[in-house]
Amino acid sequence: LSLEADLRRTIVFVTHDLVEAIKLGNQIAILRDGQIVQIGSGEDIMDQPANSFVRAFTEDMRLNSGYRAPVDIETEK
Repeated sequence: LSLEADLRRTIVFVTHDLVEAIKLGNQIAILRDGQIVQIGSGEDIMDQPANSFVRAFTEDMRLNSGYRAPVDIETEK
């Protein structure tokens, strides 16, 4: 966000929309019952869900958005 760069401040943005969070956030925290269950980049959360709750939370995006995990060109054969 240019606002973050202009102000040179950390911005906390709260949303229930995972797509929005991934588009806007450098780091995302997934909460359950007020407790943080995973913190990471959008890629980390999508590719390595910390538990079944995070996996279920990200499942709709994985199925409906055509999301595919990035491919490591050096290891793919």
